[in-house]
Amino acid sequence: ERWPPFPAVREKRIRRKKVDMSSQRWFGYALAAALLVLLAAPAMAGGDEGFKAPELTVANFDTTLAADKDSVWLVDFFAPWCGHCKRLSPLWDKAAEEALAENLSVKFVKVDCTANTAVCKRYGVSSYPKLKVLGADGNEMRKFRGARTAEGLISYARRLAGKPVAALQTSKELKDFIESNLAAFVLFQPATPEEGFSELEAAFTSAAQELYDVASLATAPEYTGDDLEVRVMHDGKTISGDDGFGGKLLVFREGEGKQLSSVVNITSDQIAHWMNGHRSTIMSKIDHSNYNDLGDRSKPMVISVLRGKALKVGEKAPAPAAPEQEGEGAKEGAEPPVVEEDSFEEIPINAEFLVTMKAVAKEMEDKFTFAYLDGKRWQQFVIKYGISTRVLPRLLVMDTATEYHRPVPVDIKGHRGIADYLELVHIQNVTMTRTWETLYRDTTRNYMWHIIALFVGLVTTVVGYSIWADYRRQKAKDEAAAAKQE
Repeated sequence: ERWPPFPAVREKRIRRKKVDMSSQRWFGYALAAALLVLLAAPAMAGGDEGFKAPELTVANFDTTLAADKDSVWLVDFFAPWCGHCKRLSPLWDKAAEEALAENLSVKFVKVDCTANTAVCKRYGVSSYPKLKVLGADGNEMRKFRGARTAEGLISYARRLAGKPVAALQTSKELKDFIESNLAAFVLFQPATPEEGFSELEAAFTSAAQELYDVASLATAPEYTGDDLEVRVMHDGKTISGDDGFGGKLLVFREGEGKQLSSVVNITSDQIAHWMNGHRSTIMSKIDHSNYNDLGDRSKPMVISVLRGKALKVGEKAPAPAAPEQEGEGAKEGAEPPVVEEDSFEEIPINAEFLVTMKAVAKEMEDKFTFAYLDGKRWQQFVIKYGISTRVLPRLLVMDTATEYHRPVPVDIKGHRGIADYLELVHIQNVTMTRTWETLYRDTTRNYMWHIIALFVGLVTTVVGYSIWADYRRQKAKDEAAAAKQE
């Protein structure tokens, strides 16, 4: 038989053969590429994985901590399914690597609470991530108060590893200390002994033990402040540099100094309270990493809700902030939203409002913490607490510990008007309110056993009455039947 019998059939079969050969060739290329990917995957994964903070288990948790008695342990109690934990994990690993490279006496470790429930239950972990500061004996040394950013975590570790109070000796050391910290507390030692200084020094030293993980503290001889060219305020008035700084406790922020108020009692608790309220800038921008810390100053927070820029197409406003103070994500509600950086402060109406509020803050920061946020990006949060985003800027007074709050009326304006209104809030002449959500949560939390007892009592009463009523009806029937028989 001739091959092929017809020219058209031969051409068709040749084309089909070429297509088959081409398919086989591409299949071979794909197979070779897949093999290369499989071979290279382990190396690529190992290169991207980088340093990981050690993960402890029930079996080695206590022994690992006890083996290094000189170290402080920062422990991340996490759950693999928690989104907040996943975002924190690489930051925790990076801080752990830096702490190891700097040979700090602070160790970063993790505990998976889904696999090590006994350890997490011991520390009362019920939400994630939960960060704790532990000693070698496993006891909690203090509440974790570091920022949840890579720089914030390693900075917190450096504070824990360093001396509570720096001893400055020269004018240069003093200037460098002030310039390198947002808020620098300095106790100036007098050239000659002064009455009351030993009491102040003892109270400062004691307060430093409580605050050294979140505040920059130092002592310095009186003469080191002679060359400081900064304005220093005391009880709202500028003090003369000729008087010297000897025997005084000052905080330096934003190019100015402020002396300890004369109304503060010289006790460790009162000194700690004053320093805790002055350890940040006069007005801080609220973001996801500092919301809870700003609220943890033992005084209400005055939040300036500023006019934000319009959201991008398809972009959603963040969810409300969590009512709890720990800042964990996997619990009732969600942690304060992650706010992207923008320049909403430069909007003219915002800039003018911030100038007014900074002046108010300087006058009243002993009574309130002052901060500001973008009302557009925190839209759900501010609406939850009674602020309409149609009329901004506005002020919101918030006690973050209890969530009692009060939107400042829109007709309260200007430095004097706002300051007078806040004074009324301070002396409790203005009623604060709570959301129904907070009221319900706290009621069920604080009075759960009372509610259960009331419910059980009510059910018992109803059931008892029903049994008694049935008994009376049956008794009446029996008496009627006995009367008939008679």
